[in-house]
Amino acid sequence: MMNKKSLLAPLFAAMLLIISLLASCAKEEVVITDREIKEKIDNKIDAYRTDLLDSQDSLTTNEKIEKHLKNWADSKGVRNDVDDGIITMNVDSSMIYKDAPQTVLICPYDHTQFENYVEPIALTLYVLKNNEDTGALTAVFVPEEDNRLGKAVGIQKKYIQKDAKVIVLNGSSHGLAAYECGGSSTYRFTSKVKKQTPSHRKAYRIVISGVKSEQTGNRSVGKINPITEINSILASTRNASIDYEISEFEGGEGSTVAPSEARCVITVDADKQERFEGRLEKAKANFEDTLPSEDKDAKFYYREVPLPKRVVSDKDTSKFVSFVYTLLKGEFARNDETDELIAVTSIPNVKVNTKRAVVGSIAYSLDESVLKKIDDSEQTLCGLSGYRYKKIGATKVWKGEKESALAEALSDSYDKYTGKSLKVKRSVTPTLANAVPDFVSKHDMLALTVSSNVTKDFTGMIMDYLINTIETEE
Repeated sequence: MMNKKSLLAPLFAAMLLIISLLASCAKEEVVITDREIKEKIDNKIDAYRTDLLDSQDSLTTNEKIEKHLKNWADSKGVRNDVDDGIITMNVDSSMIYKDAPQTVLICPYDHTQFENYVEPIALTLYVLKNNEDTGALTAVFVPEEDNRLGKAVGIQKKYIQKDAKVIVLNGSSHGLAAYECGGSSTYRFTSKVKKQTPSHRKAYRIVISGVKSEQTGNRSVGKINPITEINSILASTRNASIDYEISEFEGGEGSTVAPSEARCVITVDADKQERFEGRLEKAKANFEDTLPSEDKDAKFYYREVPLPKRVVSDKDTSKFVSFVYTLLKGEFARNDETDELIAVTSIPNVKVNTKRAVVGSIAYSLDESVLKKIDDSEQTLCGLSGYRYKKIGATKVWKGEKESALAEALSDSYDKYTGKSLKVKRSVTPTLANAVPDFVSKHDMLALTVSSNVTKDFTGMIMDYLINTIETEE
């Protein structure tokens, strides 16, 4: 019969072996280059992306997106809390990673930019569900509406640990890692208009649609803006001595996001109908020949429509077209030495009818003093054009550190996972990093703009980073 000592000896040896193995795992750097893990990321990101896009038709409000995300968390057993649209999801640290710093992902959602935000949401859901038993992980989903960032102030302090490393996500057509994000000024310009009976006998509707809607920013210089495209046609038509009157002109749905569509109805002199259609055909051909790949589904079309009963007066028609033509749009400032884009402006919305004309404008800049110059310029243009100037919103510049510990760690992980270098730079476009409370912004923080072509690489980068948040032996 065995005694207690003979029974306990192998048990103690097994326990020591397990402890040794755990310690070894905690000290050896793990690199995610394994084909199986890459395949897992590829497959699951595709699945999350497909699920979100398949649900798009039903997720038409932020409240519905909120419910969708909460249902996902509940079904996956992820602890979550909802407060005024902000959804906080938490995954506890494993025993091995109990001393690792907390990682916080701040991810936007916005029904007005649903397709753009599918990518950061898919990334965040993957990391929450497949975090490989690493350190404490918190994801904060913040609702935006037309890229308005104000809800971020509602992030609760109790979910952010003192040692937290914060990754702020954004969605756009171009992936980017940023240690600084530009501030913004948002404007609304208005003018009353007079109406009259049409003096021309033919009427046309002109439409540009299907342009990808996204934030104005680094990649928007030279991008198609349906509003300014149609307005340029109107301006050149007047210069060709073809008179017209605007009945309506509308484009864009928000105050900051680049418009996906614009449409107008104008009346034209019947004697000049053939010349006018010739100009439209030429404009259409030029539009189609210069379409960028991301806007390959955009359409330019026109058709004759019944004559409207009332139109904007000839004077106010000319006043509107001239005003939009001379407004600031596109690149405003670059760094003379580095050629870095410093400031950009855009016209995200217009609405003209026989009562008044409304024009929206947005400016982004990495320099607060440049934003002030844009404010002054826009106000001067309004004064000269007879439009009322109103600044309706502003966001301050966010400045982080280019070579912070988080930036360097993520850069190392990106290099290991992809074999490429991560360029950490400044972004003229604001993100939630500009709007989070001070108790969040004081942490080591980096902003990642996630596009479809980098979603999987950024996911792998973050997973490698999480696995290597424990101390390693040299």
